Amino acid sequence: MNPVPAAIGAPHVPQVNLLPPEVEAKRSAARTRVKLLIALILFVVLIAAAWFFARSLRVAAEDELGAEQVRTTELQAELASYSYLNVLADVYDNSVAARAYVGATDIEWASQLTALTGALPDDVAWDTIQVTQSSPSSGSITAPTVFTNLGVGTVTFAGTSAEPIIMADYIEAVDALPGYADTWIDAQQIVEADGSVSWSYSGSTTVTINALSGRIATTQTEVPPEIMAFYEDPDDAEAATSEEAN
Repeated sequence: MNPVPAAIGAPHVPQVNLLPPEVEAKRSAARTRVKLLIALILFVVLIAAAWFFARSLRVAAEDELGAEQVRTTELQAELASYSYLNVLADVYDNSVAARAYVGATDIEWASQLTALTGALPDDVAWDTIQVTQSSPSSGSITAPTVFTNLGVGTVTFAGTSAEPIIMADYIEAVDALPGYADTWIDAQQIVEADGSVSWSYSGSTTVTINALSGRIATTQTEVPPEIMAFYEDPDDAEAATSEEAN
């Protein structure tokens, strides 16, 4: 039934729903079932999409894991080929430690004693001289007097002179040498039976680290090729050495 147009101005008449209640109930139930079915379908589609997405991620992760495992195996094999570097590093550390061990007390005594005698006054003649040097295992030696510091060695000497000398000048001359410090000298006047007079001198000086030769030090920064070849493959290196010898 078509409604009356508003332009006509007819009065509004309340409309009566003549549809039976049971029919309306059936229609409402049908609409509810349709909505539930649509919601169920959407839920199933959503679950299926989530499952497919998760499976895709799992497959991609498994493929990536397989590729990384293969790469790990390759890297482990490559790393094993450089195992000789650990041995070479140990040999290098041992050589550096050996150089430091030996060089800690390596002194060219000939040049050091020559310099010490050069500082000797002309009027003094040495009667005795004793050198005491520390070893790599003993470290610094005990200071000869309470006024001296620890060093790598000591030189104790005794001499005589027919004329007195200025002790301060003698001590300063010895301490001025590069390898000596904390020199201490005592003087004593000696009167002989015939009435002649002479002077005896005894003293000691500390040998400092400046007296070390430094000839054990090295500036080598690269491993020689023949040594590198030996540690890379000892069998091939020994064979090559044997062929060169023959």
